[in-house]
Amino acid sequence: MCPSWLGDGHQLTVTARPNIDSWRRNPVWVAVGNYENHGHLAVQATRDKGPWALLRQETSREFGLPLESSQNLETIEPVGKISKVLVLCGRDNQVLLDFVRGLHPKGVKKRVAVEVAELRVQGPSAVREISRKLSSLKPGQADAVIILRGGGSYADFVAFDDRELIQAIRQCALPVITALGHSEHVPFAARAATASFDVSQTAGIAIRTENNRRWFAGQPTSKQLKTKMEQLARELSVQGSRTSSLEQANARLRQELADTRNHAVQLRERGDDLQQHASLQNREMHSDLLELALQKIRLNSLSRGLWWSLWTALTALAAHVDTGLGTGQTVALSMLPALWAIWTFTGGYRAQRIIDSSDWRGAVMDVDLCWLRPRIAGATVPRDLCWLLRHRNASLQQ
Repeated sequence: MCPSWLGDGHQLTVTARPNIDSWRRNPVWVAVGNYENHGHLAVQATRDKGPWALLRQETSREFGLPLESSQNLETIEPVGKISKVLVLCGRDNQVLLDFVRGLHPKGVKKRVAVEVAELRVQGPSAVREISRKLSSLKPGQADAVIILRGGGSYADFVAFDDRELIQAIRQCALPVITALGHSEHVPFAARAATASFDVSQTAGIAIRTENNRRWFAGQPTSKQLKTKMEQLARELSVQGSRTSSLEQANARLRQELADTRNHAVQLRERGDDLQQHASLQNREMHSDLLELALQKIRLNSLSRGLWWSLWTALTALAAHVDTGLGTGQTVALSMLPALWAIWTFTGGYRAQRIIDSSDWRGAVMDVDLCWLRPRIAGATVPRDLCWLLRHRNASLQQ
């Protein structure tokens, strides 16, 4: 029954009405229409006015709540995969089963551990139980905590607009995710949580999708891989051409090395031939030098032997004629020159024996002809050859 003075646009505050929803409790009613116009006047409640609406606005300003809830799970730490979640739900197993079904579809390996804590999510004690559980959580106990419940009327969601629960969500040591079911509005708990979803299965799918995204985070995309493969193909082509050039250069170097080795072998063989030829010439020259030295020593021995023979004869004649010595005394006087003459006559024989001896052949006299040639050429008596042999052996031993 409306008063007759109530017109279009007038406001009327209703202090009590038991059969209205909780969100309509103590609202501000606005008249629509005109009472004087055939008595057709209606009133409607406004949500943004009244004690309950003002209290909601004050709570929203106090905690700085956004107008809409977020469905972004990228801010949940650690940066790695979400490996464990703590589920706060009622005794409704269907909500939990929907969450697990979205988190671990059939045929997919279970990669996230789920720990369940059954609490009241409706009624006067729901705020106290959920807030106490959130306050008792410690860092590292889980990667995230998720609050699940099914749908219902707005009166069933009064607990999720409570200031105490909002404060517990904000001060919780773990990221809080909500999946509160279908509703006409977004509860404060959903707006204060790190992320919020409409149903539990969607929350499970979102966590699985976020894990997949984090698994492939930093991995190159297919376009980047294609670009990288094209770049590698170009580099491989360039490297292939360089490798071909290097192989050709290597083949040329190998051929040059083989030619150089063959030339070195030829030079070595030629050097061996020249060395053998030089050695043969040295030996022939050495033999010629020795033959000349022997002829010289023989001639020298013959000339000196003749001279000493003549000296012996003159000594014997002078001793016999001048002094009148007897034959025996004359022979005795000429014995020394005669012996020296005989020793001188054997000079060629003694020189031949020195050259034919093993000491002479073992001394390798044909090695250094520059040193040996003048000394052999200057030998006139066998004593010179003996000196040469001793000096040569001494130099070889040093």
